[in-house]
Amino acid sequence: MTGPMVWHPQVRLSRGFDVDEQMVDIIEMCFSHGWITRFSCQGGDEMWERKVSCPAYIAFARQDHLLFLDVVAQHLPPNSLEVIGDSPAVYFKPELIPLIERALARP
Repeated sequence: MTGPMVWHPQVRLSRGFDVDEQMVDIIEMCFSHGWITRFSCQGGDEMWERKVSCPAYIAFARQDHLLFLDVVAQHLPPNSLEVIGDSPAVYFKPELIPLIERALARP
């Protein structure tokens, strides 16, 4: 039996689960802020053999996405983070990953 299909190289975190390699720092910083994540993806062109870039995203537990938005949105271009409906997931362009890392690293 094979494991689940993955689109991006994975890194095992000390908490015992795997995340996309470009999301490691963001996910670790989310946990250091006390926010619990459920799923994430670094996005990109190679997914699903699409010719357009898929967004990166972080799906949070509870309502932690609101805290994430409060901290991160002020350091990004306007309208660069998206929440669809009542979903606890935040979507963004993959090229924003370094900016999000910097925003989360601020004291």
